[in-house]
Amino acid sequence: MHAHQQARRYVHRSLAIHMHFYHGQIEFPHAVYRIAPGDVTVSPEAISTEYQLEENGWHYCLHLRSAQGRTRGQKVELPWHLAAADFAQPQLFEQVIRWHHDQRALAQRAAVAAFQQLLLALTLAREALPQSSEEGVPGAVQQLRRILDARFHETQEVAALCHEVGTARHRLTRAFHRATGRTILGYVQDRRLDHAAALLEATDARIKEIADRCGFYDIHHLNKAFRGRHQCSPGQWRQRHQN
Repeated sequence: MHAHQQARRYVHRSLAIHMHFYHGQIEFPHAVYRIAPGDVTVSPEAISTEYQLEENGWHYCLHLRSAQGRTRGQKVELPWHLAAADFAQPQLFEQVIRWHHDQRALAQRAAVAAFQQLLLALTLAREALPQSSEEGVPGAVQQLRRILDARFHETQEVAALCHEVGTARHRLTRAFHRATGRTILGYVQDRRLDHAAALLEATDARIKEIADRCGFYDIHHLNKAFRGRHQCSPGQWRQRHQN
């Protein structure tokens, strides 16, 4: 589904799962999330959702209705937001959509099985977040993660970030590392690389433009960082994932 660069408000009649391929913001009645390419949101049914997009783009979108009166097991609170770094599995969405469009009975069964696999993977990814729930992580770390998720493409100074969230540097850096397993600047680098990989897969933007949009100094900086993580150049990554 395509998404356009303007404010849009929806009231979904069913639970909605999206994987986004654009920058912007999603506002729910009691939560606001910054989104970047590769991020996933799970929206409850029958609530108002407003999108503020910074660019045209597209997303995978899956809808399902809850089984009224037949639910079992543990309840979960929605909405959910998973950053691209926490759930880099677009192929699971693609499998559901591909089988669903095939009208054969066996293909429809395959779509159901693929959808169950997607739900399980989303749940496991959310539970695997290192103490990232509101109950387990100090508020300053939560605030800092939201800042970095929204502004990873900007130049970041640790001292200025600590001042912004109102916490001493030594306390915040230790708490952030305990919660995420990463240093603050390491987390920023991860988000930049995740975003670069998503843009390489989903757009035809020039690699120099991608470097600029993701916060790298230049194309050489992006290339070095990309090779360090993926053992290939950005161009090679694009060839592998767009074919």
